[in-house]
Order: sequence, then C-alpha cells, then structure tokens
Amino acid sequence: MGRVILFTEVFPYYGRETFLEVEIKYLAQSFDKVYLFPFRSKGTDLKPLPSNCEVMPAITKTKVGMYLGLLVPSRAHLVFSKELFSKKVFSNWKSFKTWIIAFAMTNSYLHNKTIRKVFKESDEGDVFYSYWGKGGCFLAPFLNWEGKFISRFHGEWDLWEERCGNYGPLRQEILSRLSIAFPISNKGERYLKSRYNTNRVVVSRLGTQYHGKSYRSKDGCFRIVSCSTIDANKRVLYMLDVFSSTTFPIEWTHIGIGPDMETLQNRVKANNNPNLKVNIKGRLANNEVFDYYLSNPVDCFINLSYSEGIPVSIMEAISCNIPVIATNVGSTSEIVCDETGVLLTSEPTIEDVLNAIQKIKNGDYAPFDFWNQNYNAKNNYRKFIVELQKK
Repeated sequence: MGRVILFTEVFPYYGRETFLEVEIKYLAQSFDKVYLFPFRSKGTDLKPLPSNCEVMPAITKTKVGMYLGLLVPSRAHLVFSKELFSKKVFSNWKSFKTWIIAFAMTNSYLHNKTIRKVFKESDEGDVFYSYWGKGGCFLAPFLNWEGKFISRFHGEWDLWEERCGNYGPLRQEILSRLSIAFPISNKGERYLKSRYNTNRVVVSRLGTQYHGKSYRSKDGCFRIVSCSTIDANKRVLYMLDVFSSTTFPIEWTHIGIGPDMETLQNRVKANNNPNLKVNIKGRLANNEVFDYYLSNPVDCFINLSYSEGIPVSIMEAISCNIPVIATNVGSTSEIVCDETGVLLTSEPTIEDVLNAIQKIKNGDYAPFDFWNQNYNAKNNYRKFIVELQKK
C-alpha cells in the first residue's frame, strides 16, 4: 500500500493542527507506514498516533536556527534570489517577510539529511504530502522522487496571496511539480486555476467526526460559543464589544488562547452590563471541546475572522447541530448558508451581529444535515485516500 511522508507545522506535537487527529487515522489505515515530519516542535508531548506512524525529529528547533541556516548554501539560494528581484518582492514588507520565511523554511528542509534520504529511497507507492501550501511543498522544485507529491491549500495564510503582499513563494514552480494540488474549498480551486496554468487541482474538503448533538437553552438566556486563537485576525475583542451592547441575557464562552488573552481578560473584568456573562475557557483539547458542546446548552457558534480558509471550528459546531454566525471571508460562505446559520459581511457592525443573533434565536436551522452531506470526515477522507492511491 506504500508510505505517506507527511509534512506538518507542529503535529503531532500539541498546540496546532488538532484537526489532523482525525485524518491521520484514515491515512494509517490505508498505507503501510506514515512518517511525520513536523517543521518545529512544541514541548515534548505527542498526541496519540496509530501504531504504524513514526514521528521524525523536528526540522528546526528554534526560529533563530532556522534563519541562521540561510547562511549555509543550498540549491534554494539561486532560485529565491532570482524571484526576489524578478517579482520585486522587496518592494513590499509583507511580501518580503513572506519571502524570508519561505526561503528559511526551504533551506531548513533541504539541509535535513533524513528528508534527502527519504526522497532518494522513494518508490512508486510513496506519497509525499504537504499539509499546507507553505511548508513541505517548498521541496517540490528542488528534489526528485518516485510516487506522488501532493499538497493541501487551505486559505487563510497558505493560499490567498492578498494576505501576504500579493505574493506566493515559488507558487508556479511548486504547482508545476505537484502531482495534485488539493484546495479544501471550491473557491480555492477557482483561485489556483485562474492564477496559474494548472489543471491538476482537486477539491478535497476537510471533515470532522460525529460526536453527538448539542441542545438549546430553555431559561431565556442565549448562549454563544467561539473557539479560536485570541488575536487581531479572529476579532475576539470585537466580539466582547458586540456582546457588551446586548439588551437581553447572553452568556458567551470562548475557547482558546492567544496574544490578546490578557487584554480580553481585563476588558471582561471591566464589563458592567448585567445582561452579559463571559466564560474564558482557555485552551481545551479537541475531545474537551466536544464534551463542552454536548454537556452544556449551546444556542449559537460565532466566528468574526478577517480571513479564513474554511474553519474546522465551524465544521465541529455544525456536526453538533449548532447554528453559526460568521463573516463572509475566505471560503466561509461554502459552509455558512441559510441551512446552517447567518452569513455576515466581512466588516459587520455591532448592530449587524446583534441582528444576526436575533435571527438565530427566532429561526429554524438544520446544520447537522448540511454537515453530514458535506463535512463528514468518514466520507471526505475516504474520497481523499482514493485520489492518493490512484495510479
């Protein structure tokens, strides 16, 4: 059945990419061996993995080490230097920062002896799999292999070039070498096909498992949950501004941590609206998130991000039959629709969000049915495996 060589950001270390916990089970069932190459490690604890998965040492231990690696010559120097000037990457700070990070990552990959050995010893049954469109796929223009080389493209930071100074590092070179590019949304497919001369693009949606259905409040209080990093992109502080304006009882629970955590906590303490109760849960393991959804009343899930791919947090919510309020950014419109909830503009006012809450309160939604048809892990990952195993 061959091997999968999977390039991640930190998985299976704790901290990010929790949604890979589901997908890895399907990969392990369908291939003889799965090798995981996390780019960096977070701590020492690993998430439970199937027995035929092997975790390789992280590519880089520190950011300082990654950037110092730029001083060591590699095949990447000439290619990245050429792109720096041909595309005038240096003229925009966002694009230049993206270029530096991509250059440093690529150099780190190319200097790794284990990676070079795996590529050299590959055979036709192997699948090299970059989980992000900025990661292991940077190897594609520089190394040769037997088998397939594929990459997912999500959106928020690894696909939409507009988020990175209108620049995608080595994007054309990467796509010309990949066996298949797998955007997770229809919008992602259109984006890649319209900007680059490639037809090797197949939509492959992510998915979540069924854990059970949540239930609604019956005491007159409207209970809202959000689950994300607490940072500027996710607009969690703005959520507090919205809920602080309520004239009816709201209980808001946020799951997650981030750079704006302390600011959020201080603002919550300063809130004096008697109609608002706030719970900040901090980081929860994925199973703990579902435990919360199933053991507490949840009336609505909210996501007000500036930029997204298709949020897995929304997939998880609708799998528990929780209706959603979200901004129309990235490919969110493919999962938030009349059946699942209320789609806002990308820059909603406080009144817009409060009106959406009222609409959810008074509406009748069937998010579980939509999830089962479109984001059920069992269906989506089986289809993905079929694509990987095609000759």
